[in-house]
Amino acid sequence: ENEAAMREEEEGQTRESGRETAALSSSWAHEAPVEPGCLLIARPDYFGKSQHYFNQAIICLVEHNEQGTAGFVLNRPTPYKIGSVTDKLPGFEESPLYLGGDVGEGVQVLHGVDTMANSKEIVDGLLMGVDPWQAKELIDSGENRPDDFRFFYKYAGWAPGQLQEEIARGVWYSAACSRDLILKQCLQLPKPLWREVLELMGGRFSLISKSTYGEL
Repeated sequence: ENEAAMREEEEGQTRESGRETAALSSSWAHEAPVEPGCLLIARPDYFGKSQHYFNQAIICLVEHNEQGTAGFVLNRPTPYKIGSVTDKLPGFEESPLYLGGDVGEGVQVLHGVDTMANSKEIVDGLLMGVDPWQAKELIDSGENRPDDFRFFYKYAGWAPGQLQEEIARGVWYSAACSRDLILKQCLQLPKPLWREVLELMGGRFSLISKSTYGEL
């Protein structure tokens, strides 16, 4: 029985490793105009002396229109779990909480569950908002995992025209990307997300990454 259990565990680990490898091989990013669902990538030398939470930040934009722009910093995990800040998300007590930016209050969630109630579609395959009880049912049934949902405290925001001005000054690069780059948890990654995205973008962006990490 022990041998059978060990084989089953090894097979499970192999399947999980295969999924991770497949996800990695299908990841992509390329330079693109600013729009909802895109990434902003911080220029490496801009936020060293102020607004340190934007240093090497990767931000997913969820809103961009004449009223302004909003998004979440994807790669700023906090020391907190969801269960330590709210009891309104059963099943997610151990889920990590990220610092989404420096504006507002409250917790928001990004995910890719297109059947989720109380959600707003940002782009195909990326939604914001959640029905806590439906989400718990999906977790309990095994249809989804807690890691399929990403939770953010606060958000990054820009007034009308502000982001365009910052991009013109070279503060940010913008990119379209595969959804897995947005939705994967940024904890103990083999490669920092900032570096991964720039390398996937290739060309001068890959050179920027290599130069930042002393590889040129």
